[in-house]
Amino acid sequence: NLPTVRPTSHPSATPSSASISSVKKKKKKNHGTSMQPSGTSCIGLDDPNRKSKRYSYNFVFSDGTQVSGTSESNEVTVVVDGLLVKLHVSCSDKFPNGYGEKAGPVKGINPSIDSWKIWVYKNPSTSLCKLDKTCGSN
Repeated sequence: NLPTVRPTSHPSATPSSASISSVKKKKKKNHGTSMQPSGTSCIGLDDPNRKSKRYSYNFVFSDGTQVSGTSESNEVTVVVDGLLVKLHVSCSDKFPNGYGEKAGPVKGINPSIDSWKIWVYKNPSTSLCKLDKTCGSN
């Protein structure tokens, strides 16, 4: 199933299952901890997604579309500029010049990525959950 998509400034983005919204404001620093202090949740403080899955992501494209969501798979499919775009979300793709090395977006076909961040969790949805790593341009 596809992520939910809400266009921020591009009318051709279509609904699916991650969310697209305006760029989030920077949050205050939490003096050395990067986890939410609530029960077994281990969501990173700057992670815009509240679901505990292995991969969490947030991408902003050059057309103004923002896509964020979570996945158990390291590849997700989202809608940008009216087209399906596969994104690799495991921190092994660095999206040089705003385009994917392992998947999309594809230069000449899709808008480029302006900024991105990925959160990778170990043991999501359990009491052993921990933020394993983050990567991105922001």
